[in-house]
Order: sequence, then C-alpha cells, then structure tokens
Amino acid sequence: MSAAPKLRPDLTVVEQTYRGEQSFIVKDPKTRKYFRFRPVEVRVLQQFDGARSAAEVAADLTEAGIRLSAATVEKFAAKLKSMGLLERTLGERSVLMMERLRAQRRKRLKSGAETDIFRIRWSMGDPDAFMDRTIPYLRWMFTRGFVIASVFLFAVYLLVAAAKWPELSAAFGDLYHFRFSAGDFVTLWLTATVIIIIHELGHGYTCKHFGGQVHEIGAMLLYFEPAFFCNVNDAWTFPELKARLWVTAAGSWIQVVAASIAAIVWWAATPGTLLSQIALSAVLVGGVTTVVMNANPLIPLDGYFALSDYLEVPNLRQRAFGYLSWVVKARVFRLDVPEPAADEREKRIFLVYSLLAVWYIASIMLLVAGSVYGWLDRALGLAGGAVFVFGVWLMFRAEIRSAIQTGAAAWREFRARVAARRLRDRLALGLALLLLAGALIPRPITVTGPFAVARALSVPLTAPDSGIVASVYVREGTRVEAGMPLVQVRDLDLERATLETGRRVDSLGARAAQARARDRADETARLEAERVTESARLDGMTAQQRLLTVRALVPGIVVTSRPERLTGRWVGLGEQLLELGQPDSLEIRIALAGAGATQVRVGQEARLVFHADGRTLAGRVGSVALSSAPGSGTVEARVGLRGGARWRPGMTGEASVTLRQSNLWGALWWGVRRRVRTDILL
Repeated sequence: MSAAPKLRPDLTVVEQTYRGEQSFIVKDPKTRKYFRFRPVEVRVLQQFDGARSAAEVAADLTEAGIRLSAATVEKFAAKLKSMGLLERTLGERSVLMMERLRAQRRKRLKSGAETDIFRIRWSMGDPDAFMDRTIPYLRWMFTRGFVIASVFLFAVYLLVAAAKWPELSAAFGDLYHFRFSAGDFVTLWLTATVIIIIHELGHGYTCKHFGGQVHEIGAMLLYFEPAFFCNVNDAWTFPELKARLWVTAAGSWIQVVAASIAAIVWWAATPGTLLSQIALSAVLVGGVTTVVMNANPLIPLDGYFALSDYLEVPNLRQRAFGYLSWVVKARVFRLDVPEPAADEREKRIFLVYSLLAVWYIASIMLLVAGSVYGWLDRALGLAGGAVFVFGVWLMFRAEIRSAIQTGAAAWREFRARVAARRLRDRLALGLALLLLAGALIPRPITVTGPFAVARALSVPLTAPDSGIVASVYVREGTRVEAGMPLVQVRDLDLERATLETGRRVDSLGARAAQARARDRADETARLEAERVTESARLDGMTAQQRLLTVRALVPGIVVTSRPERLTGRWVGLGEQLLELGQPDSLEIRIALAGAGATQVRVGQEARLVFHADGRTLAGRVGSVALSSAPGSGTVEARVGLRGGARWRPGMTGEASVTLRQSNLWGALWWGVRRRVRTDILL
C-alpha cells in the first residue's frame, strides 16, 4: 500500500472483556457495523495516523516491543480498508459510490428475488432522537424501587391467573383455535400491537440508558409469524456483560409488567365490558406464555441474543450454520473447503446449536408445508400439488442450487479419488459400496397370496324343513331387524296332520264330557288321557309349523337377488333361501401358505393388486385365522374395505403382507429361504 493508512476519526473503540480476555469493539457509525479486535490489533490500527507508511509503522512497533514485518502491517491495513475503517481518497470514494449505485440498481432489477422470506423486515424510521428527548421522563424505571415493584406485580399476575384460571384457560383455547368474533379480533390485534411496541421500546430505552444508540425500529415477518424489532446492536459496545443482558431482558420484563397491570384491571373490571376485554387481551398477549415463546434461543429473538451474550459468542447463529455447512461438505462429501475460524469450545457450541436450530426450523417448515399442501390438494387437486412444488422451488431455489452444486462437486471429487486408485482398490471400494447400499436400502419382508373380496357380514338363511314357499315378505335391499319374518314355508302334510289331530282332540274332549255326564269314571279317565296325549302331539305340530317361518337372525340387508321368485317353489331341508349382509362393508380375504404365513399378525400392512383393472390398495390386517376352505391356504388374513362403485364382492387379486422391515440383503435371504425345502435341511 503506497499511501500512508489513516484510521477514520469517527470510529468508536470500546474495551471489553471477552471470555476472560481483553478485547476491543470498533463501531462504524456510518454502516452501523461492529468489529471485534484483539489488543495487539488495536495497538496496530491506532498507529495509522496518515503520516506514516506501513513500513514506518512496523519499525515503530518493533521498537516498542511488537515485532511485525512491513508486509504484515500492510496486509492488515488492506483488511481494514476492505472493512471501511480507513479513510479513502476522493477517487476511492467516487468508485465506492458508483459501486453502491450499481448494487442498488441490480437490487431493484431483481425486485427482491434474493429476499430472505423467513426474515422479512420493514423499517419504520430512526427513533434515536425521540428516545433522547423522552428518556429523562423514564429514568425512574431504571431504579431499584421499580425493579422491586415489578417483582411484586409479577406475583400479583400469578395470583390473578390462579384465581381466574378457568376463564383464562378458556380464553387461551379461543385464542389458539381462532374462536372469536370480528370485534374481539380487532381488540386483540390492537392490544397486541401496543404490547409489542412496549416490548421493543423496552429494549431501546434500556440500550439508551446504558449509553447506546438506537437507529432503527420496525416490523418483520419471522418464519411466517408477524413480529416487531428494535435494533439495539449498539449493546455490543457495552463493556459489561450485565448491561448487554439487561438490554435483552428488558423487553420481556416491561411486557410482563404491562400484563400484570392488565391482570389487576381484568380482575377488578366488570365482565363483558370493553375495558375487561382489553385487559384480558393484554394478559393473553403479554403474559408468561408469550415470554416463554420469545425466550426460545433457536430463532433470532430475545432468547437467542441472551444466549449469544451469555456464551460470549457473537454472531452465534450465522457462525454455527457456517460451521455445520463446513462439517457436511468436508466430513460427509469430503470436499476440500477451508474450516471456519473457531476454537474447540466454539466448535462444540456451533455443532450443538446448529443441529437443534435446524431440527426446530425444519419442524416448523414441515408443519407449515403440510398445512399448505393439504389445503391446496383439497382445493385444486393435482394442480394444487403442482402449485405447491413450484412455490417450494421459488422459496428454496438458492438452497437447492447450492445443494446441487455441492453434490456435483462431491461427485467430481469422488470420481477423482476413485480414478486415482488401482483396479484392486476400485473393486474393493465397489464391493464395499454394494454391501453398504444393501445394508442401507430398506426392503420389507413379505408373504404373498391370492385374495377375494367378500361381504364382511354374510348370514345365509336356510329352509328349516321341506315344503312349499308360500310367502316372501321382503325384497332385495330390504333392511331387516333381528327376529323379523322373511319367508313362510308350508308343509301340506304337516298341516293336514295338524288339522286331523286338532279334530281328534276336540272329539276326545266331547266324548270325555259325555262320559263324565253319565258318571262313568273309568271311561272318563281313559278319554282324558288320550286327549292329553293328542293335545301334546298337536302342540308339537303347531310349534313345528311356527318354525317354518324363516326369521332374520341378525340385523342386516337382504342381498339375495329377486327373492320373490321363491314363491311357490318346493324347497328341501337345509336349502338356502336368503342371504343377509352389509353391501357397504366388505372385506378382503387373503389365503396365505408357506413360509411366513404363520407370522402374519393383526395390524400389519397389506398391499393388494386387483386382477380386474390392476388397481392397487393399501390396508392393514384386521383379523387372522386358520382357513377352513380346502386348497385356499393354511392361514386366512382379512382386511376391512368400504364398499362402493369400485369394489364388488367376488373380485380377486394378489396380496402382499409386510411381516417386518429389513434391508436389501435381509429381503434377498428371505426370498432364498422361502424356496428351500425344509426336509432337505433334515
């Protein structure tokens, strides 16, 4: 660097103790960026006064006991200039201005294409001057007395919440299930806006109290959830960790204070009034649950910044994701990429935090994606799925391109390593990959067999005796209840015998009455005995005639086609007359034999392919029993099926029941084992 480097005079340098060691924060008031330097680096940059060249600065530092070469000092000065911490010449400033204009023009042409949709910000202005004018009126909030009063209010909040917990829990249920009217929604939204503004002003005024500056406040959309923000990055310049932690905690603190005051108003106000509704909204929005959500360190909210301060790891999120990206590229894909600068403690922190954050964000994304896809699929069908895929590509196209590039680079690196190996090594590597693929590729262990569709309820009704069908009381599709008469069968011989027996009983009764009138006891007793015998025979015949009425054994629907054609037909004993069933309730009966058939259990997955049209169906085994049908297999598994226009009784096909999950090698061994005769092993 030919010109003498000169440090910008408007920079602010603050000394801090960083993880037990002295460090310095350099604040750039123009770009509002912050840089951390070690004491030796600050000692060097303070020598850049514009009067000495890099070689002269190196010589002066060497005399002071800091041995640095001129090349090292010049390289450090170039780094500071790239950061914008050194003064630039008029020509350099002009070139920089032109570059900024070109960058702004490119940004406008892209129309926000590179915007991070998970963290969209809308700045609402610079509140620093306003806070400077108003903070003298709020100094009392930074006193010990206010802290003690706040703790007392927190206790009151908990007491009110416990006393009115049924109402509060019901209100929480209405809030999280969106069960409220338009007026309640407006009240809740306005109250939430006020509470959130109080929260952000708490951060800002606390930062001002400790001597910082607040130059931005606004709204944002964080992982599709609306939020506000207050830029208190100036807290990084505070020497004490306690001050930085207070800036982070102040928002939630003052928010719960407001919620506690609202809880008192809610407890005292008349239920159903506007004041009571506003107070309840403040309790819901500003209460402990919101603070707990805001304290989540896995997303960039208060909890994250508090964790970053506590661990004394600046830019924790960005550095953690950068380190995880390096781990994947270097350790998984074996790419030659530079490792991010971090000590052993930071590496452990980065790995744990990045994995937890990725898991949390992925869970949110999957939940949102599932809801959106379900809505699009129900509304648009196949077109909705296409819209969903296109939307996912628009949102993650940068990540998809990066993943494709990384995969391509990993493949080229892998091919280069394989090409450099000898043939024996290549074969060994190929075999190892084949074994690994066989162990990793999932493959189910299955047992197969034919199936047929039948009615889940099928009750045949047979003729109780030989005779003529006199009447059929039902038609196809008639719904019947248990005990309802369906068919009347007549046995003419039985009917004639019944009539004769009845006349005989009547005759014997008349003759017994005459003998009793003539006072002939012996003849009366004989006739009465014969009458009792014939009466018993008549009762049996009458009961036998009643049995000729076929009744429904269970509730169901008559599924016999045109049962009225039975009228007038002669039927034999045991001949089927009708069938009761449930047409809307079918079942698939799978005949299984051979190895694995006895391992089928209720709840296992079954995949079915129909012979008629090749359609497939997935289900679960509902019951398992030994098959009674000859030649159909040793085990019969049944799968429930809803009837409809697509499925009919009598349809057949092939079924596959999954016994357990395995890998490719396990499935291959199972296939060989099934074909080996057991007697050969003996």
